[in-house]
Amino acid sequence: GTREATGASLPFKENGKTYYLYTVQKSEGLYAISQRFSVPQSLIIEANPGVEQGLKLGQQIKVPQNSHATNKKNTKAIN
Repeated sequence: GTREATGASLPFKENGKTYYLYTVQKSEGLYAISQRFSVPQSLIIEANPGVEQGLKLGQQIKVPQNSHATNKKNTKAIN
């Protein structure tokens, strides 16, 4: 199966942004989740105030969909 889909819901939209609802896996932290979704930890924290204090197994968090995976250096938003 696809490993990266573990614990992640289908994308949903909120305030014009697309998120996945993700269920935290055993001994997983923000870094692991940011790597899994190729999304900066800062964006995950922004979407889930308080998660920088630590994650719990089974906790559900919103992970922003990475729309700029290919151009990390490019800060200009292209709409």
